[in-house]
Amino acid sequence: MKIKVNESKQFEEIEVEINCLIKDKKVVEIINTLQLLDKSIVVKKDNENYILTPKEIYYFDCVDEKIFCYTKSDTYETSYRLYEIENFFGDDIFMRISKNMILNIYKIKGFKSQINGRLEALLLNGERVEVSRKYVKELKYRLGGNKNE
Repeated sequence: MKIKVNESKQFEEIEVEINCLIKDKKVVEIINTLQLLDKSIVVKKDNENYILTPKEIYYFDCVDEKIFCYTKSDTYETSYRLYEIENFFGDDIFMRISKNMILNIYKIKGFKSQINGRLEALLLNGERVEVSRKYVKELKYRLGGNKNE
């Protein structure tokens, strides 16, 4: 892959052009990642509003019908529902891993299988989250495994 940057005062905004032989999975992933750079979510902590980008977010969790957003070291609350977050960010970076949780798959450091068919994911910040059996196969695939495993 080649990357070229043309810097000039004639440009009013950033423009990205992708030249490829075919629009394959990798190209679609690049497009989706670039589109995510313009997305952010408003969250609240101690009665103050903050704006977070997908890059900062580790996961969203529903506890007692409230949605919390977790970063490397902080916890925020958001008024969005989990399905709204899924629809807004899409599924290139975030993935539902249980009925109550959506995880940024790029924040996974490693994982290990559990006896009950679930996975325990170790995150970059040292936290551990449980992946429900229903979502294990898809997570493994998204992390580079075989679709049939």
